[in-house]
Amino acid sequence: MNRQAIILTNQPNQSFQITLEINGVNTTFQFAIRWNPVAGYWVMTIRGMATGEVLVDSIPLVTGGGNLTLNILRPYDYLNIGKAYLISKVSYPKSEYPKEDNMNEFVLVWEDND
Repeated sequence: MNRQAIILTNQPNQSFQITLEINGVNTTFQFAIRWNPVAGYWVMTIRGMATGEVLVDSIPLVTGGGNLTLNILRPYDYLNIGKAYLISKVSYPKSEYPKEDNMNEFVLVWEDND
């Protein structure tokens, strides 16, 4: 099982390109991470770099709560782009899921489809 960490910051509108190894194949994506002030949580959009096509849009970046992990890409298993988990990287984050000012306390972990 291949796991890769994607480091996020508190910057309100992040956009970056990243190459992830998914099932032994390097795949490049364009990520957009933004704070949704109305909903009160971060959302993520992923585009395939090869086509520019939006693969997933406005996925809430939330944890499973407590010690649980939540595959935030589970509804998109059919895309075969892997699994993603938002996990706290500090012992005592300011909140159970990232707020506007503490996204840097969490890491997005990408995992193969195994």
